[in-house]
Amino acid sequence: MADKVYHVPFTKEQIEAAIGKGPIIEKVGNDAYWNLWDIVAMQYVRTEYPALIGDLVDLQTQANRADAAAMRAAKSAEDAKLWADQAAEYGGSSGAAGAEPSELEDYSMEVGQFTNAAAGWCTFKFREPFDAPPKVVLQPVNFAGIAQIKSITAEGFMYCLRKAGATDGSVRAGSVSTGTIYTGAGTGTNPQHSATTVVTGVTLPQVTLPALGMNTTADKVVVNYIAIEYGGER
Repeated sequence: MADKVYHVPFTKEQIEAAIGKGPIIEKVGNDAYWNLWDIVAMQYVRTEYPALIGDLVDLQTQANRADAAAMRAAKSAEDAKLWADQAAEYGGSSGAAGAEPSELEDYSMEVGQFTNAAAGWCTFKFREPFDAPPKVVLQPVNFAGIAQIKSITAEGFMYCLRKAGATDGSVRAGSVSTGTIYTGAGTGTNPQHSATTVVTGVTLPQVTLPALGMNTTADKVVVNYIAIEYGGER
């Protein structure tokens, strides 16, 4: 019949991985030596310890069980003291009137969702005003972008959805302005003149290249939100 030991120099994860594979240490058939389960190789490896070590294994097992019982008792006493301290701090105890440590009676919160109303900054109002501006978290659903928030008050907040995109480029044509000058010709009593067109100004073409950025969107994105106020009463 195989014997087991419980305190071995292996990690908790290694021991859990070996559960169900066999005893950690055993004697197989008429072998005069003990075989040790190698948790890394996942197989038995022969040791140089004679089978008589089985008596020591039994004693060690009993000692380990006693140590484990003492540790459980100490942990139970520690947990009881911690619960008593928390009950005193929060003014109540299990089964009695008063606030339990795990209760959230000091918090006011509102959870819900809305659909994006338009591009740019939009206003959202809470179903019921808080006593003071709460903390607000936004979570757009199936949206590859960001949600911005500002101007949080007890009544609501402003939000803006943005997603990556490119702005269109543009080209403004150039232009030329002209004028006329007159030059005189001839002499005597019949002077003559001629008109000449000259350039008086030039406006060069203007090119605006496309640009990448986080652009506002009017997509009908569903947004989850949670607003939490500490110490409020709604």
